[in-house]
Amino acid sequence: MQIILNMSALPENALADPKLWYVGFHDASDVEIYREDLDANELLQIRDACHEWILITRRFHSERPPANWTVWPVDSSGKWLTKLTRPVGQALT
Repeated sequence: MQIILNMSALPENALADPKLWYVGFHDASDVEIYREDLDANELLQIRDACHEWILITRRFHSERPPANWTVWPVDSSGKWLTKLTRPVGQALT
């Protein structure tokens, strides 16, 4: 599964000094079926490698197909920023 994010659509300070991002996939009833957070090291690598678009790829198996994804950034102080949710296959632009 892939999550595609336009850097310009991210909340302010999402990648300034990142702490972690919650990354989850949910079924049609909004039940979490897979979660794998991004830690500060991975976020810094993403920030340094990307110019306009971020691609997050996760492989997993679930009995229930994912209907949507959620990315919820946390800033360096531990504050939750704006939660980003879209249907699977739809980019955040």
